[in-house]
Amino acid sequence: MSRVSFDQPGYSGCSRSLGAVDAEDRGLLPVSRITRKKGIRDRLSALGLTADEWHHVGRYAKRCDYWSAARVRAVARMTPAEFAGAVALHEARLLARREAGTTLAARIDHARTWMRRATEASTRARHREELAKLIRDLRC
Repeated sequence: MSRVSFDQPGYSGCSRSLGAVDAEDRGLLPVSRITRKKGIRDRLSALGLTADEWHHVGRYAKRCDYWSAARVRAVARMTPAEFAGAVALHEARLLARREAGTTLAARIDHARTWMRRATEASTRARHREELAKLIRDLRC
């Protein structure tokens, strides 16, 4: 990777891109400049949080994640019990999304297949109601 030269276009001096300077003006910072707490990056990823933006910084224009200071400080202030609860909630939501997506999609496909095959009006109406209910459940 090539080095950034002083006053290279798109850079402020030779350390940060102009986008990084703009992000800092808006209050976004790298985690290391928000808190010195150990393991904060692991906590952020365990909660499924992603950086607000990323920018090139340093002599070799490495990628650096920029975060909202309020979000990082809120995670850093969590007690172990609060953090464990938040991680459990995040994992439960992921599991529910995974299960709902595959199960409901399969049930909707099954209902649509039977709609095509059904010949009697009463059977079609029942399947139409079932399909409408499944679609409502999927939207929730």
